Amino acid sequence: MCASLSDIVRDYTLASRTSVELQELQQSFISTLISSIATKSGGNQLHTALNTYATSSLAYHVRAALSTPLKFDGDFVRKEVNKHWKVFEEKATETWHTIRKNTGVALRNPDPVFDVHTTVDCHIAITVQLFCPRDEAEVIKDHITTALLERQRVRREKKPTLDKPAKA
Repeated sequence: MCASLSDIVRDYTLASRTSVELQELQQSFISTLISSIATKSGGNQLHTALNTYATSSLAYHVRAALSTPLKFDGDFVRKEVNKHWKVFEEKATETWHTIRKNTGVALRNPDPVFDVHTTVDCHIAITVQLFCPRDEAEVIKDHITTALLERQRVRREKKPTLDKPAKA
């Protein structure tokens, strides 16, 4: 699969910024987009394109500007995987060396590999590759998914709600 230029720029930006910087970039983008639409700068064709983009994609940017940044979840997943990985790290490394020695196949290092990115439809994806038996990988996946969903539930409950205006 070939990554588009926008995928490369997005992934680089996500990897090279802190969580707070990512939120600030989203807030800056929203401000720039809205002020450009409000002032109708850049001609009619550009104004139409900005309106179209804002209509279809502004909600994603607002959500990213206000929500807990994805790097926090990525860091959480990384810590959880590493905690579980320690249980069978020695066995995985030993098996890895045996396979490599007996087959000559150059497998990647047995350490976990993490990838945190956004999908084309703006969902956050956290991918983890583990060199371990399938059953153990499933148990780890289930544990981490449950823990991550619990973190998100707690986060949602802590968000302040807007008070309804008092009836006159």
